Amino acid sequence: MLSTGTYDLQTVVGAWAPGHLYPDAFDELLRIMKRGGILVWIRRDAYNDVSPAFAIFDDEVEKRVQQGKWRHLRQPQLVDRYRIGQPGKLYILQKT
Repeated sequence: MLSTGTYDLQTVVGAWAPGHLYPDAFDELLRIMKRGGILVWIRRDAYNDVSPAFAIFDDEVEKRVQQGKWRHLRQPQLVDRYRIGQPGKLYILQKT
C-alpha cells in the first residue's frame, strides 16, 4: 500500500477504461496525493456510452469538487482524435 500524501503529480493515460480504472478509484488516488498535487488525466469520451461507471465519470469528478477534495485547474476539455480518431477528454485537477 502506498503512503498517504506521497505524490506531487499524477498522470493517467489509457487506464480509465472498462476493465481497468473506474471512478471508484478517485478517493484512493486522492489519498496518495499531496495537498496541492496536480492530477492530469485523459480518457476516451466514448466510454460514457458503453459503461454505466463511465456514464457518471464527470458527475463523480464534480462531486469531489463540491466536497472540496480537488478543484479544476482547467475545465475538462474535449480532445479531437485522442485515440484511433476518437475524441478524448482531458482533466487537470489539483488536490485541495
